[in-house]
Formats: sequence, C-alpha cells, structure tokens
Amino acid sequence: MHSAWTHPGSFATWHAARAKRVEKLREEHRRWDEEHERLKELVRTLQQQAKYYESMAPKYRVMAARLQRFEEAGPPPEIPVDEKVTPRLRAAAPACARSRARSWS
Repeated sequence: MHSAWTHPGSFATWHAARAKRVEKLREEHRRWDEEHERLKELVRTLQQQAKYYESMAPKYRVMAARLQRFEEAGPPPEIPVDEKVTPRLRAAAPACARSRARSWS
C-alpha cells in the first residue's frame, strides 16, 4: 500500500526531506522484518516445547496470538520508488481568459 506524503517546506528542501523519509521507511521495514522473524522463531520453539511439556501450551497459545495480531497489523507503508518525472509545460491562456471562453461556448 502506498501512502501520500506532502512536504510542508519549500521545494529546495524537498529532496533532502524525501531522502530522510525513505531512509526512515527502510529502517521501519528492517525492524518489522526482524521482529516478525523473532516472533515466528519463538512460536516454533514454544510449539516444540508444548509437545513435551504441558505447562508450555498456554505460553505457546499467547505467543501465537501475538504473532497473529502482529501480522494482521501488517508491515509499514511501502518504500516509494524513485521516478523520473519530466513535466511538459505548455503556454496557456490566463485563467480569466479560459473562464470567459467557456462561458461563450
């Protein structure tokens, strides 16, 4: 899922702010992946232990529910892809002239 982002500053600071945002998203993804792997491994370990020790079954169920909630919350927003945008600017009539032209037609 992509998210919209607006930069409140001037265009001069836009590139630096975007680079900082992308770096922050990369860090969030890295942390989410690490936590996801940690929870999955913990669930696997507790599942194995619950087979042999009845006292581990409640811990396994709690951790499995935690993993499920974590996965349902999902990862952070996708990292935006760099795109090369070339605006094609054309000379246009002023807005007042366009509105008059529309009213005549």
